[in-house]
Amino acid sequence: MAIARLARLSRQVKRPHGFCIKMTAVAALGLCVIFILSTYSPSSSSLTSQRNSFSDIAEPVAANEKSKKGKDFDMQHKMSSNHGNEVGKKKLEPHLKDKDKKKGDGAVSVNNRNSGKKNKKKARKPKTEEIDLKQHEVIGLNATQMQEGVEGEELEEEKEGDEELKEDAEEIVDNDAVNNDGEVEEDRDLNATDGEETVEKTEDEDAGLKSTERKKKKLGPVFDLQAHYSWKTCSVRSKHNYIPCLDMESTSGKLQSYRHHERSCPKTPPMCLVTLPPEGYGSPVQWPESKFKILYRNVEHPKLASFIKTKTWLMQSEEYLTFPQNQSEFNGGVHHYIDAIEEMVPDIEWGKNIHIVLDIGCTDSSFAASLLDKEVLTLTLGLKEDLVDLAQVALERGFGAIVSPFRTRRLPFPSDVFDTIHCGGCNIPWHSNGGNLLLEMNRVLRPGGYFILSTKHDNIEDEEAMSTLMASICWNILAHKTDEISEMGVKIYQKPDTNDIYELRRKKNPPLCKEDENPDATWSVPIKACLHGIPSAIEQRGTEWPAEWPQRLQTFPEWMSNRENLVADTEHWKSIVEKSYLIGMGINWSNVRNIMDMKAMYGGFAAALVPHNVWVMNVVPVHAPNTLPVIYERGLVGVYHDWCESFGTYPRTYDLLHADHLFSRLKNRCKQPVGIVVEMDRILRPGGWAIIRDKVEILDPLEVILRSLHWEIRMTYAKDKEGKLLFVSQTGTSKTLANRLYNLLNLNNLSFDLIDSKDYEPEDFPKETLVLIIASTWENGKPPECSKFFANWLAESAEDFRVGSLILSKCKFAVFGVGSKSYGESFNAVGKEFAVRLKELGGDEVLNLGEGDVDGGDLDEVFDVWSRKLVRVLKGEVEENGGAYGNGVVVSESEYDSYVESDEEDFEEKGLDSGMVDLEDIAGKGPSRKSSSVFTEVKKVANGVKEMVTPVIRASLQKQGYKIIGSHSGVKICRWTKSQLRGRGGCYKHSFYGIESHRCMEATPSLACANKCVFCWRHHSNPVGKSWQWKMDDPLVIVNAAIDEHTKMIKQMKGVPGVKSEILLEGLSPRHCALSLVGEPIMYPEINTLIDELHRRRISTFLVTNAQFPEKIRMLKPITQLYVSVDAATKESLKAIDRPLFGDFWERFLVSTLSVSSITENIAEVRIIRTFFRFTEEVRGFFTSCVKSCLSSGTFKL
Repeated sequence: MAIARLARLSRQVKRPHGFCIKMTAVAALGLCVIFILSTYSPSSSSLTSQRNSFSDIAEPVAANEKSKKGKDFDMQHKMSSNHGNEVGKKKLEPHLKDKDKKKGDGAVSVNNRNSGKKNKKKARKPKTEEIDLKQHEVIGLNATQMQEGVEGEELEEEKEGDEELKEDAEEIVDNDAVNNDGEVEEDRDLNATDGEETVEKTEDEDAGLKSTERKKKKLGPVFDLQAHYSWKTCSVRSKHNYIPCLDMESTSGKLQSYRHHERSCPKTPPMCLVTLPPEGYGSPVQWPESKFKILYRNVEHPKLASFIKTKTWLMQSEEYLTFPQNQSEFNGGVHHYIDAIEEMVPDIEWGKNIHIVLDIGCTDSSFAASLLDKEVLTLTLGLKEDLVDLAQVALERGFGAIVSPFRTRRLPFPSDVFDTIHCGGCNIPWHSNGGNLLLEMNRVLRPGGYFILSTKHDNIEDEEAMSTLMASICWNILAHKTDEISEMGVKIYQKPDTNDIYELRRKKNPPLCKEDENPDATWSVPIKACLHGIPSAIEQRGTEWPAEWPQRLQTFPEWMSNRENLVADTEHWKSIVEKSYLIGMGINWSNVRNIMDMKAMYGGFAAALVPHNVWVMNVVPVHAPNTLPVIYERGLVGVYHDWCESFGTYPRTYDLLHADHLFSRLKNRCKQPVGIVVEMDRILRPGGWAIIRDKVEILDPLEVILRSLHWEIRMTYAKDKEGKLLFVSQTGTSKTLANRLYNLLNLNNLSFDLIDSKDYEPEDFPKETLVLIIASTWENGKPPECSKFFANWLAESAEDFRVGSLILSKCKFAVFGVGSKSYGESFNAVGKEFAVRLKELGGDEVLNLGEGDVDGGDLDEVFDVWSRKLVRVLKGEVEENGGAYGNGVVVSESEYDSYVESDEEDFEEKGLDSGMVDLEDIAGKGPSRKSSSVFTEVKKVANGVKEMVTPVIRASLQKQGYKIIGSHSGVKICRWTKSQLRGRGGCYKHSFYGIESHRCMEATPSLACANKCVFCWRHHSNPVGKSWQWKMDDPLVIVNAAIDEHTKMIKQMKGVPGVKSEILLEGLSPRHCALSLVGEPIMYPEINTLIDELHRRRISTFLVTNAQFPEKIRMLKPITQLYVSVDAATKESLKAIDRPLFGDFWERFLVSTLSVSSITENIAEVRIIRTFFRFTEEVRGFFTSCVKSCLSSGTFKL
């Protein structure tokens, strides 16, 4: 039976011979194809490809999108080996950009000795090998943000590579990255030498990964040092109005066809220069006069001349193009039109709840001009169909505008940011193509925001289509009215602010977007035919309407997890703008109106310029962290952009460009970084300014390029070499000499700040690198009364063994003394003492002390000789006292100029040797100031965040009885706790409120402080700073560890004479926590969470603050008792006693006291907050005057 079945089976599988021959031929043909492809195609291990554009770059992560732990990344890397094709050894290196600088339009001639070299392709290693993902160049932030148009083959390659690497991958972001907390991380290659990139070599030995060797791979400089640049003008049809990514370089036919339907950039960046208008170009009319007239020849255009003849709101008057007031496209005037909108919808309050407006389609700019008078910032979207170039006219007048196609791709704005969108005299077919354009408006409009649509002629069919479309996206129509005066049909819609209404739709068309769809992905991303959900969680962006302007600029909502960074960024740029940009660069700011920040972070630069008559276009590069929503939340405007491409604006539209470390961040992303310089030349006005802050190795060749473009280099400087020129003057003689020296330094391109010593904060001295002092000597060899604080600081610091002799080791100085020989031995005593003290503190004197006699008749001559010699020393032309300072001309910041004070008071952490103890214990003796062990290196953790507690600080605090918790917290037994354990009296909290001192735990979550009080015995033994800049521990871990350490110390009291066992047993369960000790506990970013955890455990809280963080006091959750330490009653005495780091310390102190009062009055909880102002009595002579001053001023009452 079995044999029979087998026979039948064999008969069934027989096939004709013809079929077998066909199958054999197909197989042979397939093998031939495979052989040919394998011979002439790259190996499967080679994933390299030449990137011609960044159209496939993923967009920044949305603020309301959950971060993904993914395996899909847009990556680009090479596989190569150091030893031929030897199996088992692999070196990973980022994709190297081609070093050859190609000629664009025949404009640039480049000589490169290394051209022609090719990289070898190597075989792929087995997938079992582990690879360090940090050595790959990762472009983009998340696969969900990628362009939809990426080809399938590229995705397959990326997936294959990701599968191989997924064991090590958790989350990869670009060099400017965002961590899980939403905080910005620095580029990973910042510590590497410029032009080098770290790579890794992994070796497979004994069938496993045995060793990892770090190497550095030469990438070459950003700009080719061997290149020679020669330029010619662009030969394009649009001529002097050329926009490279919008205008076709060469066209045929009618003029209307010279623009692309969408952005389409040339394959290589244009390397030609845009010409000036043929009739000449004049300096723009200054603001605010430019609102009413501009130079016609600056915007002259063939279509514009015809357009002027048909309009009444603009006219040509001789050389000017004028704009009569209250004349616009709207009949009856724009003021009537705007007022009518407010009457229709009273909830629209211009300048209050409505501050950021997007105006679709540029007409006469009267809408933006009128709203500006109401404190409304309008960004105009000029469409590519605007062949009259009215957006250029708007920019020339000083109004914000950007030119962009609006057809199939998303606009370069984040989601949910505009308070209102306006389309006046609108002829855009919103209902066509499935309503995609309106869906894009829905994406960028804030939840609850308004869409204002006005048309002159209504079409019934269009009306019905629009009504259906609006109903499908759940927009509520608030008003539909035809204004009789303006003859405009005005419709006002409102976007929903919850998702509930979407669920009530009968037809889910358009559908809701997928949860992983990033609404902030915009660069070259098609418009999605879906509705993005409305944020609902409090930690998501868009759930709350921003505060009214101008409070909006400084108010940070709950979803901003890094508010401390925002505050620090604001203070950082405010200081730079006020102390350097506005007064120290020679810029005539009356001629500046349009400004672009080419690499904005949180908008701190733009915020610092808000009080001035300028507007700032904040540009966030597409590869950078997605901070643009934060910028809009603050009431500022901006766009995403890829600087490897041309910007969407007309030539000659910006008065000032600001580039902060732009080139160092783009050096591995753009094929021709010099194209960015050409683009800057295109969009900057003749006579305009560019402020470039970058590394010196970038600025040096950049200066060559700019000079080849005939730019004038007025001043180049660096953060670490910008000097201070101080003068100590009573009658004005030293001040006069200081002004003469200041002018001489500026003439020689040496940047200095001129400061009166009475206004200078001495605590900033250790951060200076070059200080010049012109000091006068007053009667009896003393400094003038106004400069005694500065002189006393020098003397006290030099005599204080705790300070150390090297705090000014990085500072070079020179002193010129002014005095009278009639004083005898006191002649120039102040200048001489300053020089001695500065040397004692480690300063390097670059020029010997100069001395001038006011009674000798030769003071001016002596000073001029000394000044000229000083300039020669600073420029490196002569050596003095052991060496020259350097050229001092073309230098730059050596590292990223962070808004966080990363180097803030490093000497404070270094200035104490391991033998440091409490002053109460050393009986006036201390280690030698000259001891080499006084300083130690600052330890940093692996992620680059500084440790607060260095080994030196830890040893010192432990010797004082502290138990250190984690990286920044501490706990210690109070002497009153020990006293009550012995059955004796407790502290005043026990006397006044019944608090059991033996059950009180004294701890702090922050060993750092913002003051350096003269009476504090921990001065120079604990860190200081203005903001949190250290590694941060979890609050739950701090509470658990603090209770554990406190309990251990209580147990150690067992057996101590006098300690009562029953009280000791109670003391093992703390019921009260005094958040004081050393440092400022309120600095800890998670202080509220820590307080909640203590209260959850039924532990009452007592927090002591020095009143330097009013914002944190306002944000503080209810606590049991809040203490404000009051050490002085006047600004002068507080500065002398507390020595605060903040320049506005007195204002902070006053606001803090008001904040304390407000939170105690407004807390709507059963828990009562007791508030105390504790007067410090450690400082002899100040306590009594402090109390009297406070009582007399009415600030405090007994």
